[in-house]
Amino acid sequence: MKDIILNLEFLGKEIVPISEKYQTIGQLAGENKQQVLVILLSAQYEIIEFKALLEKILASVGLHPQQDVLTFALTSHIPFNLLRLAAEKNCTKVIVFGVPLQQMGIHRILPKFEVVPIANLELVISDSFPDLEADLSKKNKLALWNALKILMEVENG
Repeated sequence: MKDIILNLEFLGKEIVPISEKYQTIGQLAGENKQQVLVILLSAQYEIIEFKALLEKILASVGLHPQQDVLTFALTSHIPFNLLRLAAEKNCTKVIVFGVPLQQMGIHRILPKFEVVPIANLELVISDSFPDLEADLSKKNKLALWNALKILMEVENG
């Protein structure tokens, strides 16, 4: 399937190239029982301490990484359509760790560490794992944890 052009009206009527070949740009893993999509960079996901950090972050809001979420570990910088991926995989919530928004077809500035509604999704943007790990003040980790608590309450509350 070739890249297609998609008019994303909810993003200011911008047109962006989108690749729908998810299996060629990343690896999907997990059972997705809680309809949560986690997007991160494969190189970071393969590093043991960052994988442990992800597990700790998810566990802090009651999520099990293999059972409750669908992890999309990107191996390429090819743009993809976040909305279509989330819809195809039945996800209502998305957590992004250090992936540029433009790569996901989002061409506007979104705040980090806040729950942001985009179309039919609830989205939380976070720093990358190396940046979170380097945050000695733990200010960003706390902000992420607070955002994830709100994100998970949206569905459960």
